[in-house]
Amino acid sequence: MDTQQLQSLLEVSKAITTVRDRQQLLNVIDKTIKTVFPHDTAGLFVIDRTGHYFTEILGEDVLPDSVQTPLT
Repeated sequence: MDTQQLQSLLEVSKAITTVRDRQQLLNVIDKTIKTVFPHDTAGLFVIDRTGHYFTEILGEDVLPDSVQTPLT
């Protein structure tokens, strides 16, 4: 990883531990990651215990509410 990528990772880590508002957290992550990885939309997802599905927990309405999407 280069210095910019490491700095971005550190900023995201700090935001996750300090920002309490979900939308503000997404905004910080989106802005920070965009400097290293250009993108149009962003979202945070969790993978279920089986490892077969992911669900969006925070995002810019990338998926409809409560949708579980297969990973395969």
